[in-house]
Amino acid sequence: MVIIRLRPTFAVLPWAACQNEPDDGEMALVADDSTDAALDEHCVADPITLAPGTGWDGFIPLNEGDPVTMWYGPGAGWYIEIAGEVRNTRQNVSILPVVTALDEPSPNVIAGADGAHDAVSIALHYDDASCSGTFWSIRAYIDDDGWALPAGVSPFDAICNLEGQRLEITITLTELDTLPPARTVTSTVIATAALDPVGVAACD
Repeated sequence: MVIIRLRPTFAVLPWAACQNEPDDGEMALVADDSTDAALDEHCVADPITLAPGTGWDGFIPLNEGDPVTMWYGPGAGWYIEIAGEVRNTRQNVSILPVVTALDEPSPNVIAGADGAHDAVSIALHYDDASCSGTFWSIRAYIDDDGWALPAGVSPFDAICNLEGQRLEITITLTELDTLPPARTVTSTVIATAALDPVGVAACD
């Protein structure tokens, strides 16, 4: 059984920052077609850094043990909002989030098991002067593509049982619009799974 994942993509407009709660449609940043050829070389002279986080309408940093919400949308299934703060990179990048449940009988990849298929191309909310940018509202959909479920346990029940468990969130960022080999960086944080109120009601 696979939880159906909807992947609509919308541009984030300025008024979107006023929204406080996710709805049933995905909102993700859209990479524009502008070039960064004029970008000062100092912006890419140093190694890329990536601070992992979460957030629907902005970047919220995640530290070890912080709660991270698993949202439930009747039309979208379960997902986690992935965010990040990046330095020393170009504006156009791809983001691949992978989430691993660590407290199962054995670790299981519960989001991002499809690899490059789950990556999203975006344009960072970017500041040229500081060579830094942020992104948010990248949805890591939770499914059973890479999940070795116990016999007789449905993916839905398994997700409901994740409340309070440790989730390893790994975010890989790769620069676009550059000659190969593209620069890339990976950052990982271990957070604590929390069901949103709608999800708790659906689990009952």
